[in-house]
Amino acid sequence: MTPPEDSRTRKRSTNETRDESRAGRSDLRVPYSGAYYENICAKYLQKEGYRILERNYRTRLGEIDIIAKDGEDIVFFEVKGGKDFPPPFTRVTPFKLKKILLTVQHYLHQLPDKDYRHVRVDVLSVTLPDMQIRHFKDITAH
Repeated sequence: MTPPEDSRTRKRSTNETRDESRAGRSDLRVPYSGAYYENICAKYLQKEGYRILERNYRTRLGEIDIIAKDGEDIVFFEVKGGKDFPPPFTRVTPFKLKKILLTVQHYLHQLPDKDYRHVRVDVLSVTLPDMQIRHFKDITAH
């Protein structure tokens, strides 16, 4: 006859061990979220003279982090943040760019007036630990 299990002698399940190892790794993760980087970039853009129109524009096609006006241009921003190696902007893949462009088309189709001269897609890359912002303009070169 086996003695009843209590919390001290009970063998841990695989799921419990996996959860504990994940918890231990959380210290290694970057404590900043996408919204954190987007807030930093929105402030940067305002200082640079951009007028923010929308943030986190979402459709079933994709999401645009920031939409802003730069003079007569309308600019769609993808924000990436994280450690400096590999640089965050390298996470803007061809697949991601295709989703961004579809979402841009959707947004422009919804506008009642065409109050812009040019359309641009830019990437803002924020690196840790120095919080340096790199601005890549017109990544589609249309």
